[in-house]
Amino acid sequence: MTKIQRKTHRGFTLVELLVVLVIIGALGGALYLVLGPSDDKAKAVACYGNRVAIGVALDAYRFSAGLAPEDYNLDRFISDGYQKMITNDKSKCPSGGVYSMDPDNNKIVRCSIHGSGEPDK
Repeated sequence: MTKIQRKTHRGFTLVELLVVLVIIGALGGALYLVLGPSDDKAKAVACYGNRVAIGVALDAYRFSAGLAPEDYNLDRFISDGYQKMITNDKSKCPSGGVYSMDPDNNKIVRCSIHGSGEPDK
């Protein structure tokens, strides 16, 4: 009688593990390339929302105090403690930018990083 040989697997070979790691790495890299820039877009959208909120709060304060836009700008609003009207997370750009008034239009809040326009969609 012939002896039947059985092949027993005790685990994966090193080559099989390396192939799986290369495939996972390639998929992870592709996923990062697709989702990576969305973080910058999210920060730009959040910055735009913050600038709109600050502009609305500034207009509301001007209206309630009876001040003209020419007489009361964002710098005075900040120095007078506008953070009582706006939560602290809305007074800062998520990308680290600084808010100021647009030199051409004192009704628009400008960010040193994202500018004064709407974010790209």
